[in-house]
Amino acid sequence: MSRILFLGAGMMGAAITVPAAENAHSISLVGTPFDADTIRSIARTGWHPGLETQLSGQVEPFEFESFPEDGAAGLEMIVAAVTSAALPWACRWIADTCREPVPVVLVAKGVSAASDRLEPLSDFAASELAQASGRAYPVVAIAGPCIARDLANKHHTSVVLASRDVAAARVAKRLLGGAYYHLQIEPDVDGAEFCAAFKNLYAIAVGWGAGIGARTSSAPGGVPTVNLKATLFAQALLEMGYLIEIFGGNDKTALGPAGAGDLYATCEAGRNGRLGRHMGTGLPFQAVVAGPMQGETVEGAELAALVQPHIGAMIASGRIAAARVPLLTAILREICDGPQARFDFAEILGVTA
Repeated sequence: MSRILFLGAGMMGAAITVPAAENAHSISLVGTPFDADTIRSIARTGWHPGLETQLSGQVEPFEFESFPEDGAAGLEMIVAAVTSAALPWACRWIADTCREPVPVVLVAKGVSAASDRLEPLSDFAASELAQASGRAYPVVAIAGPCIARDLANKHHTSVVLASRDVAAARVAKRLLGGAYYHLQIEPDVDGAEFCAAFKNLYAIAVGWGAGIGARTSSAPGGVPTVNLKATLFAQALLEMGYLIEIFGGNDKTALGPAGAGDLYATCEAGRNGRLGRHMGTGLPFQAVVAGPMQGETVEGAELAALVQPHIGAMIASGRIAAARVPLLTAILREICDGPQARFDFAEILGVTA
């Protein structure tokens, strides 16, 4: 039996405790400042209200303020199940709590924006942990298609573990993998993490096409059209492969679990795809986040604000060819520049009059 600490009691972190518990590990589930109600529910009955799932009795919940000082003794791994925005806080908490530099697995999917570049979130986390502790924690990033409820309900799920420390990735695979949670080690860290981030933006665009199809369908029974959605999905994969190479990865990673697989899952069942569908029905972005999706965290929207200045500068300098990323530039305009910027499908799909 190994000891694993999960920091963050949201849906994805709690879902990953399900296969971990089946591997007979002892699990500490530590809530963030936003998880108090969830932690109290788990402490009372074992019920996770977001997942609507009963967690294993091997999962011991803690509010972060009450986690014992010696609670990290003997840990073999930490799973940081927090959003990218909360990652700096999580790194400081880990550095203060766990003195041994055990592998840290990231659930968040995104990139970090340094002053002059974009970098994988795992590199950012490794730097934050080192600065906060003076120790080198190996960091592993999870990427690939995983809807939390599917995993919690023990449906087959296949994701990749991307890390610059292969030994740490092997530890994560051994501790978390199982009969239905299939883990592959991915050496292309840059490709996997940039796919994991950019697919959130592209899922909004594909969802937009789905929303337009549903709104304009004249098929019997109101069956939505799929031509536009499918075309945008294909364009998204082409652009992701192109961008990955620019950021130092292998373009073929865009066709694997971290790219095509994760994009498909997010389009079908994620918040980013749902945002796009609302926009495709005619609602501007700001109206969606103030209305039907008020209070929800939409990673793609946050990412758009983060990367737009960098992508714009790279296009201006010629490092990125604007003609190769029409879908990316269109969604960045729509989210960042306001409702006056609308999708021009003739431009995106290369159609001329």
